[in-house]
Amino acid sequence: MAPVSDTPPDPAGGIEPAEGEVAPPAEQVVTGRVVRVDRDGPSVEIVESSIVTGTDATDAARAAGAIGPDEEWDQDFFVVEGGTRWIDLDLSATIAVYDCTQACEHVAGTLEHVLAGAPYGGADALWNFVVGVDGRATSVEELYLP
Repeated sequence: MAPVSDTPPDPAGGIEPAEGEVAPPAEQVVTGRVVRVDRDGPSVEIVESSIVTGTDATDAARAAGAIGPDEEWDQDFFVVEGGTRWIDLDLSATIAVYDCTQACEHVAGTLEHVLAGAPYGGADALWNFVVGVDGRATSVEELYLP
């Protein structure tokens, strides 16, 4: 029987690094709005964003100046934008976009959807980029915002 440990496995693969070693980086999900495109990369510059809900949405809307100090935010969410960063896109990345011609659902997209603007969200679409350990996005998914 294997020994039992109270230490949770590390998210980068489940194996703890030996003393003095550094764990390999894990994939990360980065959310953002595309503001510039380098088709030769291909890569995109995004404004990193996060989505807050509930009372945090009202607080964030007030802080951003979207509403006055005594007003309530009338939507279920607010998008908080941060700094910009470039993300390289893997040519074989899985792309998912929204098709809202009948019912809004994810369908297979192309790299061109990311570079030119999503069919649903257009140039202001928010995307989730799954960035692999090599720094390239291996999966890109358009987010649905009502």
